[in-house]
Amino acid sequence: MLRDVLKLIITGNEHSGTTICSRIFQCCSSLATGSIGAECGILSTPNGIKGFMRDNPYADITHKSWYVSRQNLQDIVNSSENFEMFYRQIREKSTSILNKNIGLIDKTPRYNYFLDVVLERTEDVPIVVMRKDPKNQIASLVKRGLRFHVAKSNFEMTYVRFNDLMKNTNRIKVVQFEDFILNPISHIKQIHNMMNIDYKEEDYKDIQKFMRGDAESYKKILTSQQIELINNELSEFIVI
Repeated sequence: MLRDVLKLIITGNEHSGTTICSRIFQCCSSLATGSIGAECGILSTPNGIKGFMRDNPYADITHKSWYVSRQNLQDIVNSSENFEMFYRQIREKSTSILNKNIGLIDKTPRYNYFLDVVLERTEDVPIVVMRKDPKNQIASLVKRGLRFHVAKSNFEMTYVRFNDLMKNTNRIKVVQFEDFILNPISHIKQIHNMMNIDYKEEDYKDIQKFMRGDAESYKKILTSQQIELINNELSEFIVI
């Protein structure tokens, strides 16, 4: 079964806290991924497993961030009849994963745009969807050069489109970033229950060094008119 090797999928809009979440779960002695911030993309590839090498930049990201040579990745793609085989071979060929029986984490923000597809392809693998308050999420994108109306549309396309889907499956846990950085252990324990992996306090004793974030940072980036527009039109998603 796919869940025997892939234990957790982490997704969410870009800059919603997916990397922080992934780094924290990499502290677990039962889990591993590639490099810090490693992504994959195989679960949403439009070309199927056999066409994954044409799916750039994700084939290139997988090769580099999971420390699998390009030739090995090509061989994995050619020989994998299903996603379980793909992940098993990634684990086997990755030079950064020493324990070849450890469970894997796939942290890929792109999956947030194809949640329905990812759900169909992943049997019963738990999925964590990171979310920020819309003011912080939109401000994060504006800070990186996106125009306000484009950033707002980006938010609406994923949050609104998949809101009902996320409410109607117990495989998805929506994690609010603002609460996660304040109360990480509560969320970690819940996700461990979803994965059926024992929670070990000693694994997470140093996670505070990853807990960065300001719940009101949006005030330094957005205008008062933009904040008012978000509060009026996206009130369903407001948490702060």
